[in-house]
Amino acid sequence: MADEQGLGTNDLAANDGTGAIVAPSISAAINLTLFNTDLSAVYQSETTGTKILVIPTDEPKGGMKLTEILAEVNNMINKFTGSSSKVSEDDIKKTLNDFGLSSFESIRIELRQVFFYYETATKNLEYALSIRITDDIKPGEELSKLFTVKSLSFSIWSTKRQKILDRMQLGDISALLSA
Repeated sequence: MADEQGLGTNDLAANDGTGAIVAPSISAAINLTLFNTDLSAVYQSETTGTKILVIPTDEPKGGMKLTEILAEVNNMINKFTGSSSKVSEDDIKKTLNDFGLSSFESIRIELRQVFFYYETATKNLEYALSIRITDDIKPGEELSKLFTVKSLSFSIWSTKRQKILDRMQLGDISALLSA
């Protein structure tokens, strides 16, 4: 069947030499930065199936300070809506203060790992996400000498790829107990 330009619906497909029509392969890629972490995402579709990959392209750069994130969010709100309303730094400071986080300016959020891989042919799904928040977290002056948290991390993963796991810097209970 031809469209208005005279092209048939299978004109993008190729002939494999035997007369069989083979669908074209497709690939799309994007490089982006999220929380100061460079990522690469690739979509690839071939006759054998589709693959999707999201992976960091460099070593972690230390993430972003909470103040930088807040400034970026407020900038996006202004650019997309034209509104002068902002996320209030004072409101966030008050909330953090309630949790004993008094040094708002030094809190950093870092994406240690963002990994996603899916293959339709094998139904293989792998993922990893690791976030680290750093600051000297002191739950009130009366406990600050007794109890201080320097960083907090959260990770979730379903991959066994060592390169991905190494970047996450996971705590290993077995290694700690055998040391």
